[in-house]
Amino acid sequence: MRSIVFVISLVLVIHISPAHADDGRCAAATRWQDTVILLGQDGQFDICRHGRVQEDVVTGRPVYLELRPDTGPSVYEFRISERDRPPTASGLRQWHEQAAALTKALSAVVDSGRPIEEPVPRTAEAQRPIEVARLLYLGVVTPGLDQALRDLGTIDELPEMAAALRRWCARLPEGDAVPGLAQRCAAVATDEPRLASDVEAWRKARHEFNRLRVAARAALVIAEAVPDSKARQQEAVQALDDARAGADALVAAAERLRPTVRVLDHAATAARAALHSQGALRPGVPVLLARYNRGGNGVLHVDVRPVGILAAGVQEADADTRTLTMRFSIVDTHYFDVEAGLGVTGGLPQIPQLVTVNNVLTLQGAPVDEFVALALVELEPLRFAFPDKPWAGLLRLPVVAIPLSRNPTQNFFIGAGVGWTGIGSLTAGPYLLRERTLQPGVELGEPLPAGSSFSGATHPTVEVGYFVAASIDLVGLFHLFVPTRATAIDAATGGEL
Repeated sequence: MRSIVFVISLVLVIHISPAHADDGRCAAATRWQDTVILLGQDGQFDICRHGRVQEDVVTGRPVYLELRPDTGPSVYEFRISERDRPPTASGLRQWHEQAAALTKALSAVVDSGRPIEEPVPRTAEAQRPIEVARLLYLGVVTPGLDQALRDLGTIDELPEMAAALRRWCARLPEGDAVPGLAQRCAAVATDEPRLASDVEAWRKARHEFNRLRVAARAALVIAEAVPDSKARQQEAVQALDDARAGADALVAAAERLRPTVRVLDHAATAARAALHSQGALRPGVPVLLARYNRGGNGVLHVDVRPVGILAAGVQEADADTRTLTMRFSIVDTHYFDVEAGLGVTGGLPQIPQLVTVNNVLTLQGAPVDEFVALALVELEPLRFAFPDKPWAGLLRLPVVAIPLSRNPTQNFFIGAGVGWTGIGSLTAGPYLLRERTLQPGVELGEPLPAGSSFSGATHPTVEVGYFVAASIDLVGLFHLFVPTRATAIDAATGGEL
């Protein structure tokens, strides 16, 4: 009857375990039987295993992190902090910045003309043909154009940049977080043959413009030196007109080059975003965190930032990034308890021994039912199914006890019990005693038969009795007064923080 009550109590304990019932929060876990930390778009973490929300994870078992596939597209991307980062030496960031700078400089070249609203001198001096030519020249070759030309110093590297981007595009598969990557990479491949000729045309136009500007400057100096020479004046006017035409040709070359450079700018941005997204979490795709080999307090950091921040032209260092932090317990696997205790044995007959009574060897009996000091090794079988539950240590089966006050080669204790991990237990079971017992026809209290020996009056046998023991966990009792420091563990790597 007691055993039936114990089994019913055990079933009730298992039924009311602290694991939360499946309320749908763990239904999205892809690896249902494994431990999965689900991260929602709202930043909520849930530890799931076997469809239930758990309080902790267990050592020796793989732990996964998975982004919950919430309804609708996410406006954030999530990645494990300091893990799966894109290589810093890829060159994509430098090419992205360079292409963006060249796009801006080419736009400045095209839009660098002096606005017509600026006042034009109306003095008699300003009506001279050479001054009119100078004003026309300055309306095209403005300080803004000069600055833009200085900013285009790396434009000769565009063909190499396009070839490198094409190779990167071949290596980077298009992901959900980088829409349009394939189209932008295809545009780079289409424009690459034309890019070299456009850059060469730009180089020739700039060289010709520089030559014409130097010639115009020289002609203008000479004309100012001899203001009465109409021929010199006409040569200066023609030189200024030629330099202005060269500037117009240079602006036209920049206009032809600008769309191609913009394609490279967009492709470099998409390639950077694709490379960065390789470390980002994907909805419904579990990522292995670690398999922890010791217990402690796990700390998990997940970086969150808006989707498409690179495509918007914002640098990673300037992105509005925040970090989600989750802390959870890592429970060390514990299947055995080693305890020390005191037991009492019973159910055994007395052990025969020789005693001298009035100078006569007499067979007397020695009682076995007495206290015995024990060291107990106890298996907690429920730990295999519920390794992280405190109540999993209630059942101890089997329990092997080693006698400390009796001969361990002749006294054997094995049984079962109930207890609490780190505290102690109560154990009961059969007690096997390997001893000698009397031969048939020989009784205790009789003198040893003449001509006989003790071995002749007895024979070896194994007697079966029972034992009941109470024991304490000395290590657990010590830690009740001297608590151990929980180790802080990096959940992403399993290393100590």
